[in-house]
Amino acid sequence: MEKFRNAVLYAGGTILVVAAASLITGSTLSRYLYCIGAVLFCSAQLTVRKSADITLTLKRLYVQQGLECLFLLGTGALLFTDILGKNAWIVTLTIGAIIQLYSIIRIEHEIRKDSTTED
Repeated sequence: MEKFRNAVLYAGGTILVVAAASLITGSTLSRYLYCIGAVLFCSAQLTVRKSADITLTLKRLYVQQGLECLFLLGTGALLFTDILGKNAWIVTLTIGAIIQLYSIIRIEHEIRKDSTTED
């Protein structure tokens, strides 16, 4: 049941984030959609249970995913304010996406490497 919950959170969050990011043209609705999607995505990503015997590299990559969540949530906050400028949210969204891409690829590689060395 937990896997299903995480899958729904990931899918729902990802769909809302992508839909809202593509619709951000000044519409208030897209800002709210993005924030809801970012919260769903980050909650799913941070609540996934990791095994107790993970390597130092995997721990570092999981911490990077937490940092990426902060950037995604910060993007949502910047959508509603003009503190750093009108388009400052683009920078935080890009940084978060790059960290996410890097950590996902590296986590997959590390897990595959660990599973082949144990066999």
